[in-house]
Amino acid sequence: MLDWSRETGFFSINLDLIVGLPKQTGSEFSRTLERVTEWAPDRPGGVAYAHVPWMKKHQNLIVEADLPDSATRRACSRL
Repeated sequence: MLDWSRETGFFSINLDLIVGLPKQTGSEFSRTLERVTEWAPDRPGGVAYAHVPWMKKHQNLIVEADLPDSATRRACSRL
């Protein structure tokens, strides 16, 4: 998709990664970072998932036990 976007005239591509998604592990996030490095976006970024089901009712569908603990989230943020 990034190659196609560049071929069609998009020359500045942003790619945001989310840390703290359900069932996300440090090793999975590390593999994601390797792929992103290969894709070479112009502006890679990272954001933390905010689990706020009282504000975003659809998040009630997420099992809170599936969210990574704070140690895993910190480890992903340091990669």
